[in-house]
Amino acid sequence: MGGRTKLVNSTEELVLATRDKDVRQIIVTADLNDIPSLRLLPGQSLRSSSEQRLILTFRQNTDGLRVSSNNEVGNLVLVASPERRAIWNDRTVENLGSISLHSLQTVGRVQILAKDKVRNGHVEVVWT
Repeated sequence: MGGRTKLVNSTEELVLATRDKDVRQIIVTADLNDIPSLRLLPGQSLRSSSEQRLILTFRQNTDGLRVSSNNEVGNLVLVASPERRAIWNDRTVENLGSISLHSLQTVGRVQILAKDKVRNGHVEVVWT
């Protein structure tokens, strides 16, 4: 993946990084709380800066992280309200490309659906 790498250590930095089309790799350096629902832009990756999983806690009663296309998410704990989605895919894109979810733990639902506009893609999930 080309583009910039952005180290984030606050919720505000994380939100800004997910909205920046020049940022390709978002590396979380601390546990973060009170995160609004996020969407990774096509081609962005999100992961922990260490081998230890860092915790991203989303605001109560909101969904967590939405992936779009060609995204990678790894080595994190995603915490949403149990009845909400911790991670899910954007169904307004035609091609998911390659979505890689690895070394994650979640509180909340995981929902990856090929419906609405989604016509193809490859999803690789490795839960450890």
